[in-house]
Amino acid sequence: MRDVGIRLLGVALAGMLAGSAAAQDTNTIFFDGTGDEAGITFPGATDFSIFGSNWTGGEVATVGLTRLYASGRFAYMPDPGGATVTFDTPVDAVDFFYVHRAGVEPVGTVTLLDTAGGVIATAPSNPATFFADPGNFLSFDPAQPIGSLLFDGGHIDNFTFTTVPAPGAIGVLGLSLVATVRRRR
Repeated sequence: MRDVGIRLLGVALAGMLAGSAAAQDTNTIFFDGTGDEAGITFPGATDFSIFGSNWTGGEVATVGLTRLYASGRFAYMPDPGGATVTFDTPVDAVDFFYVHRAGVEPVGTVTLLDTAGGVIATAPSNPATFFADPGNFLSFDPAQPIGSLLFDGGHIDNFTFTTVPAPGAIGVLGLSLVATVRRRR
């Protein structure tokens, strides 16, 4: 009986570890002030928090040029001093539309920082081409968790991020299974 319980525990833990990606939480911010974003990312919004992300140093606005957007008519635009996005929970990956008006605006730069403030990566904004151009998205899936992003210029739209699952969550579930198997002995 004890061997059966241990095998069941091993199968359960293997399933939890294999399914840990499912425990991640993925969110997209469209900056259109509708749906889950209603009352948060409306035009003119400056400092706001949504889905565990905290935005400062920019504004949700429109310039009326469709090539600057991946959806709707609005995007997040950093102030001249730059904008910061911090996360309540570390982020595993980010994907977002990031453009500038070639010949009109300087190239923007995004800097990804780890949870200790160290630089993970930097990348320039893309010259705006056409509405929702897939080539104007940047994607990052670094080995270390992302704690924040710094934006210097550009227009940001359709910002998707995936939070890192809490490291203790799988351990707590495993301990619960161990306790259950021990009780049944």
